[in-house]
Amino acid sequence: MPLELIKEYLDVDQELKRFSTQTMIEENVVVPDFKPDIFKVLSVKGNIQVNNQVIENNKFFVEGSVDCLVLYQTEEDGIKLQNINVQIPFTQTIEVEEDGNIYASLNTDVEYLDFDFINSRKLNIRGVLGLKGKFIKKEQYPLIRDIKGLEDLQMLRKWIQITTITDKIKDQAMVKEQIDIGEMPGIVEIIKSQARVLEKEITLENEKIMMNGTIEVELIYVGEDKDCQSVEYLEYKMPFAHIIESSSLKEAGNYECKMHSYIEEILTQVNSNEEGKFNILDIEVLIGIEGDIYQDQEIESIIDAYSPSIQTNLEKEKIDCLKMVKNEKIQTTVKEKISTSIEQSGIQRIIFIDGQGKVAETKRQEDQWIVEGVVEAEILYQAVGEEEKYEIIKKEIPFTQVFDFDLKEDVKADVLIKVHHIGSQLLGDDEIELKIVLDMQCQLFQSTEFYYINEIEELAETQEEESNQAKISVYFKQPNDSLWEIAKRYRITMEEIISQNQIEDQENIPNYTPIIIARNSKLNQI
Repeated sequence: MPLELIKEYLDVDQELKRFSTQTMIEENVVVPDFKPDIFKVLSVKGNIQVNNQVIENNKFFVEGSVDCLVLYQTEEDGIKLQNINVQIPFTQTIEVEEDGNIYASLNTDVEYLDFDFINSRKLNIRGVLGLKGKFIKKEQYPLIRDIKGLEDLQMLRKWIQITTITDKIKDQAMVKEQIDIGEMPGIVEIIKSQARVLEKEITLENEKIMMNGTIEVELIYVGEDKDCQSVEYLEYKMPFAHIIESSSLKEAGNYECKMHSYIEEILTQVNSNEEGKFNILDIEVLIGIEGDIYQDQEIESIIDAYSPSIQTNLEKEKIDCLKMVKNEKIQTTVKEKISTSIEQSGIQRIIFIDGQGKVAETKRQEDQWIVEGVVEAEILYQAVGEEEKYEIIKKEIPFTQVFDFDLKEDVKADVLIKVHHIGSQLLGDDEIELKIVLDMQCQLFQSTEFYYINEIEELAETQEEESNQAKISVYFKQPNDSLWEIAKRYRITMEEIISQNQIEDQENIPNYTPIIIARNSKLNQI
């Protein structure tokens, strides 16, 4: 009877490589006709939107744009704080180097953004974008459940522990709300709008991902009250709940997730109340949601086999895969006192604080994973004085966060960071204390490997070869030897070696212990 492999196929994720590259952007920006001249540029901020990413012909194509907001001061009549919005496109190509079912995990970052002042109606904006990530290849490999065809076939079974991505999430959610700003000055024009998604809870249930949290919306607008215009700041929190269908989530599975929610678009419309005051604001926030659903699997497979009676030949191949050993979410607080420069005027009032967390370096240090980064803080304030004047304070605030783990093997890390909240206190007309809360998620992956049997066949064994084999041998156990390897080398069963040598603990046989090998169990007859 020919030998038959009873197989079950397993999906395995293999990390091909990690990449880190940069791409340049540059654009000439002309002030729209309806906007006043630029006297001084206060700030140029960019937000990356990836519109398309695809892998074709061993290349990873990324296409998107940088949504730039320019805040500037004018000397013309009216409100001195003005803005320009511009989109700067970009494309980038990254070599994948392999074929197959491959997908990319991509993180983008505005590493540098600056401008040249050409004249009062024109700027040149240039910048450097960072693109980092990794390529994952999904392969299907056979796990051997059983081998049929030989009664005395000895089989070595092993429990395999791996982590696979069972679903990649890409979804959108729209949150709408109408706000009555009450007694605040009516809205004439919105200068800047931004929002952040604060996830409070993510629950994985049967075929559903349930997200609950808050959207924190911040607006700078031109307000009007009794024919007097001013620059105002408005903050509002909107509840957020969303359900994503995922057929990969089963009741019996052991799942983890990494979810990233971000703002794709903010739409605002100002309406008047019954008295004709423009204090009713309709807000629509479009949220992009991306993430990975991980499943930890522990599966038994036959990784080796032999027969004491029949010579066999195995064809084995190695599988490289990943196992998640840590998935930790924390909040950490960064505090810093920031002062105005010598050239800047004193602070009359803080209008707006923007902050972005960036990871500079991650590294292993014994049983700790160290994350070092900065929070890029930008404070817009109205300066002390009779004239309407605005200034910006920029500051990079360093931070270090430590994640503990107990593992000797090499690991790779993915770290996700974003600003949860920024609080401030004005200590004087030249100093501000910032308190920045960061959300951080650290995932550690261990590379693991195992061999699977691809094919097994019987070999013809000559009578002369049989007769030349010694009936009794003495083998001295070598370091790193296993009882299975010794038994396979001499083509007897492990049970026979244990019985013949009266071994009590097969996992802890001292090195260089003499082991009697009798090729048949009738030792007393020899």
